[in-house]
Amino acid sequence: MHNNKKNIGWAVFDVLTFGIPLYIRNLYKKPKQTLIISSVVFPIIFLVLLLLLPW
Repeated sequence: MHNNKKNIGWAVFDVLTFGIPLYIRNLYKKPKQTLIISSVVFPIIFLVLLLLLPW
């Protein structure tokens, strides 16, 4: 049960900071994997924002 509370705390922290500190930590610990995932995720987010921005 204690582990679930810890995970909920990390999830809340991640949402409140928009995931930036955890992204930087992952970039430091696993740079290759983080960059590969980022190269896929960031363009998708950019396209969605681009499509939703005029509305």
